[in-house]
Amino acid sequence: MDRARLVVVDDEERLCESLDILLTGKGYEVKSFADPREALHYVQNDSCDLVLLDLIMPDIDGYSVLSYIKKIMPDLPVIIMTAQGSAEYAVKALKSGAEDYICKPFEIEELCRRIENALEKKQLHQKYSVVAGKLAITEAQLRQAQKMEAIATLAGGIAHDFNNILMGLQGHLSILKHQLGESNPFASRLQNMEKLIESGSKLTSQLLGYARRGRYEVRPLNLNDVVQLTAETFKQLRKDIVVQLELGESISLIEADASQMEQVLMNLLVNAADAMPEGGHVFIKTEETQVTSTEHMHFPIKPGRYVLMSVRDEGIGMDAATKERIFEPFFTTKEMGRGTGLGLASVYGIVKGHNGYIDVKSQVGKGTTFYIYFPITKKQVKRGNAHHQQEVINGGGVILFVDDEEEIVKVGKTILEILGFKVICAGGGEEALKLYDQYQDEIDLVILDVVMPGLSGSVVFNRLKEKNPLLPILLISGYSWDREATAKIVTKADGFLQKPFRIEDLSQVIKKILSKKAERVAISN
Repeated sequence: MDRARLVVVDDEERLCESLDILLTGKGYEVKSFADPREALHYVQNDSCDLVLLDLIMPDIDGYSVLSYIKKIMPDLPVIIMTAQGSAEYAVKALKSGAEDYICKPFEIEELCRRIENALEKKQLHQKYSVVAGKLAITEAQLRQAQKMEAIATLAGGIAHDFNNILMGLQGHLSILKHQLGESNPFASRLQNMEKLIESGSKLTSQLLGYARRGRYEVRPLNLNDVVQLTAETFKQLRKDIVVQLELGESISLIEADASQMEQVLMNLLVNAADAMPEGGHVFIKTEETQVTSTEHMHFPIKPGRYVLMSVRDEGIGMDAATKERIFEPFFTTKEMGRGTGLGLASVYGIVKGHNGYIDVKSQVGKGTTFYIYFPITKKQVKRGNAHHQQEVINGGGVILFVDDEEEIVKVGKTILEILGFKVICAGGGEEALKLYDQYQDEIDLVILDVVMPGLSGSVVFNRLKEKNPLLPILLISGYSWDREATAKIVTKADGFLQKPFRIEDLSQVIKKILSKKAERVAISN
């Protein structure tokens, strides 16, 4: 297969050189330009597969370059890369025709993932546009998929930043609760504050679900079990809605997170109920199906065997304009105060995050049907016992705590000292590696943030493991563990906590990790 040809346009020559080396090492053919005029001349006269374009440049800004490229070569994918991380810049770039948007600094793995996504979409477009009148993926589908992918990136970034803020609040709250004790006159207020933080965390979980970074405990399961449990719960909440089930017998298993499957179905049931203010029937059906064509579907789907769940209501239905937007975050047709606009957005993200597909059919006055496809797995169910302990340990030893957020470093240090540990703090990857070299004989555990500028958590993790393969490392992040750039190291780590977490959660994970370390030492002796 021919190597993909990339054009890099950035006024920072050092960045051009770095990307040239890194992307060439990843198997791409790279041509870099510090002068956008030279890049435009090259693009016009030499074929390339994709352009990586800086947004802020002297003389000619990235928006002008993007506009010109889209005018002369509308099918050439362009990925914007910039240090301007606000949603305003991103939306403007996407509206101008960019396929994607990535903020500096970024991990090379993440950039490569974006490049492959854009090239795959281009390839699909070229492949299916050849056969006139028989498109498996229409132009509208392609634009919709590109838009949803870009919005998902923004949603994930917002959730990550907000989780870091919530982590700071939760950290200070944990410290206050410990210092004041359970009998203090403000105990109930502190408890209410913790509930508010939990509510904020649930909102970010929905955003992460939309961003397809929300798979936590993925295991083989029977979708019928989830449907029956969720339907029974919903019946107790809405007596005016009759839920009728038609569940396929002996359907195959899917690989999924059970709690997120419940979230998907509950959101669809609530959506159906809202569409029937006077009450009515909702019909849920499961079956196995073979998908051979994507024609007339809202989103593209790979051919193959799936478990199909359909949820049909008798409600007011939707017009075409509404149907096009229902999976966008914060879009809602409900009156002010009655909806966040995250329900169907998180449904879309969770389904896509499980390698599934969602489609919708609706007519005004004739109800709505959602069709959700999950790939069949041949894996078998593994049973295990899960339990959660709430007590706080009284530990001892030395922990290296690494996070680029100054406030999180402060509260993390205080919390770990409350738990009885001596703490060495690092504000980034380079500092962490230097401190480990200095104190490696004393350090019992490393707590490492995954997403950091400069040296990423992935790089720091691998270098620490090279120095000491037995070193216990607990990963923390505002993203969920399924983020592609970090999923591999999480499976190798000794534990993972998603921000915001409570002192009790941190305490129990540390206890478990250090207990395993002690067992290894005892066996080796």
